[in-house]
Amino acid sequence: MPQDFFGQIDPPQRLLMGPGPVNAHPRVLRAMAADMLGQFDPEMTACMNQTMALYRRVFMTDNRWTFLIDGTARAGIEAALVSLVEPG
Repeated sequence: MPQDFFGQIDPPQRLLMGPGPVNAHPRVLRAMAADMLGQFDPEMTACMNQTMALYRRVFMTDNRWTFLIDGTARAGIEAALVSLVEPG
């Protein structure tokens, strides 16, 4: 099957104003088009450390174990609940 059998994806520009999906900011689109880094790449580690520092400010905590969770919204909710529950 030729590589160009289906052609390029080139949807028309639309202004999306519903509850979702919404238009992505150009900065987000540029970030999504960037080359990927492996999870153990030193550049990725630096990015994760910076993001964790920002999260600590958002959640008003000094806990150094504040970290990102790659998963669904449910995974985030479960992680938040586990963080609040303790034995007894």
